[in-house]
Amino acid sequence: SSLKLVREVYDRHGELLAVMQRDHIIENPKHNDLFTYGTVARILRIIELPDNTTMVILHGRRRARIVAAAKQRPYLTATIDLAPEVAPETVDEKAEQTLDVIKALCEKIVKKSNSIPNEVLFAIAHNDTPESLVNFVCGNLQLDNFAQQRLLETSDLQQRATQLVEVLTQEFKQITVSASIQSKVLKDIDKQQREYFLQ
Repeated sequence: SSLKLVREVYDRHGELLAVMQRDHIIENPKHNDLFTYGTVARILRIIELPDNTTMVILHGRRRARIVAAAKQRPYLTATIDLAPEVAPETVDEKAEQTLDVIKALCEKIVKKSNSIPNEVLFAIAHNDTPESLVNFVCGNLQLDNFAQQRLLETSDLQQRATQLVEVLTQEFKQITVSASIQSKVLKDIDKQQREYFLQ
């Protein structure tokens, strides 16, 4: 199982390729149930939760893709290639503006969200290269899984940054609408309670 693999890799301080399933409902996925692109990652921590589930905290290091499937048991193995990062030699004004927009959108999303810790903003502010900033945001904000997968598969850094702006803009819109609905519901409940007490 994947948990057996995680424990073995953690014990020997190794790395694994974290990939997303095409359909999360499948209990025992095969190679063709997985996306080709994933992230080579080191396991930082394994946490056993009270509800008998296990949370694994990973540190993503490089994008990679599966070249050939290998064994199915005792867990899935494959031959992989590291995916190239296509980045410009210098950061022009347009790229700088894109990065500024990413930071501003992240700040708005974190402030509106109850589930993203403020420490994420500190980390975003201190990611000093375009590649590390874009990759950090892609991996640490709670974005739609398939949007994250599309970003992961994009080798060109400027293109990935532009796509990330689109994804973050959509995410901010959804959080704003959700917060507005929640606020209206709470106001309605509060009004009903006041009316009940006045009766």
